[in-house]
Amino acid sequence: MEEKKTTAPAEEETSAPAEAEQKADPAEKPSKKKAAPPVTTVSAGKKVRQHILFYTAIALCLAAVILVNVVASALTDRFVGMTLDITNNSAYAISEETIKVAQEIQKKVTIRFLTEKETYEALDPYCRQSTSVAYQLSRYSDGFIEVVFTDLVQNPTLMNDYPDASLQATDVIVQCGDKYNVLAKEDLFNFEGYSDYQYIVSSKAESAMASALLKVTSDVSTQIGILTDETQDDYSYLSSLLTSNNYRVFQINIGTDDIPKDINTLIAFAPTKDYSEKAVEKIRTFLKNDEHYGKSLIYISYRNKTDTPHINTLLNEYGLKLGDGLAFDMDESRLVGNSYYDGMETIFTSRLYTNSIGEQDYPVLVSLSRPVYSTNDDITTPLLQLSDKSGVCPFDADEETWEMDKAVTGNVCVMGEGLQGNAEVGLSRVIVSGSTLMWQQNYMQSQFTNQRYVMNILSALNGREDAEIRLEDKVITQYDLTLPQGQILWLGAVVFALCPLLILGAGLTVFFYRRRK
Repeated sequence: MEEKKTTAPAEEETSAPAEAEQKADPAEKPSKKKAAPPVTTVSAGKKVRQHILFYTAIALCLAAVILVNVVASALTDRFVGMTLDITNNSAYAISEETIKVAQEIQKKVTIRFLTEKETYEALDPYCRQSTSVAYQLSRYSDGFIEVVFTDLVQNPTLMNDYPDASLQATDVIVQCGDKYNVLAKEDLFNFEGYSDYQYIVSSKAESAMASALLKVTSDVSTQIGILTDETQDDYSYLSSLLTSNNYRVFQINIGTDDIPKDINTLIAFAPTKDYSEKAVEKIRTFLKNDEHYGKSLIYISYRNKTDTPHINTLLNEYGLKLGDGLAFDMDESRLVGNSYYDGMETIFTSRLYTNSIGEQDYPVLVSLSRPVYSTNDDITTPLLQLSDKSGVCPFDADEETWEMDKAVTGNVCVMGEGLQGNAEVGLSRVIVSGSTLMWQQNYMQSQFTNQRYVMNILSALNGREDAEIRLEDKVITQYDLTLPQGQILWLGAVVFALCPLLILGAGLTVFFYRRRK
């Protein structure tokens, strides 16, 4: 029987594609393959040039930033008005009143700091604020005010130009020709703390410099006479202070010298003995001024017991009398000295002569003061007094039997004023101070308001109130960056609009430049 042959499935599957390939249309064209993109190469020289251009652009940007900062710093040093004051009380700006003072200056004035600028400003932020005030005064003066920095340590001969002043490296001198006003640090700033450690709490530099400008540019030079008879206390600081504030000071021996007619105020500085009857009559005639009055006498008492009947008679004519003893104050909260008689804070009994003294200021300080009594309340005014725990210890008190607690009378007056004349023809004034130390350098240059009060008295007695400018003291809030609304809008426009637009523009420029390449 014939055996059948079978084909394996594997052979059939492999033969099918071959048949299909044979039946394919021979006219059909095979599809074209896509050409590969051409390979581009960058030469080494071009790469170097691109890198050079890239790094040059970065270097130019950095140089531009540095240049802008250098130019901005130079311009803000030269033109203070270009700086932006972001303190919430405009501590570095000056008021319209001060700007007006600077604009009206028509004489060459120098504001001289006695330390190098960088050194002075590094002492305290308030020192930088004071230099800012000086530069702004210069800016608004149309070139009449020049700001100068001279290192006193490196130039000690500078003291020879100001023989009446005791200069310190922190002083500022405002000078016009031969007239000058020395501003100590106590004139420029308010201090707090203890005697060994004090720090600045606010600035009054604007008021001090504006007032000094008025004084040194004034054509009026007031004359004051200091009576030197029988005095043993040092009045040199008071004399130099008056000179630096544009007063002409005459030293007069009232026993032998006549009083110049142009003098308006006499200061009797702590005589230890009585003046002669003839000398007192000179003072009396001076005060009456041919019945026109308008003159003044400041009598500063010596701290110990004195026998002065002729002087006492004159003071009594103006309703005033010096007590026979020393005032004390047992209120320890008002004492800064070592005893109940030393370093006593006073209270203003009258607001006379306090126009430049604010509630936040320190009081006037007195030591070893005799009490001042009124013998005629109709013509007298108490000016300074002690606390309600004050009293008087008589010079002849027995140390063993005298008791301070029982001598307390309260509110002892230590300075008073008496008047003579009338409103129609004028008034002559006699001011009696029970404390000599109140008028001397240590007290006048302290943080207390002795010097300002004394100068207020002299300005008022001599018709120079307009020479004192009192503005709000400036406090620098170093961490308070609260801005006025106008500055907020301006800064917001720069930070959130101008800067992003500049960055976007730079990016688009680079983008389109590279697209074209």
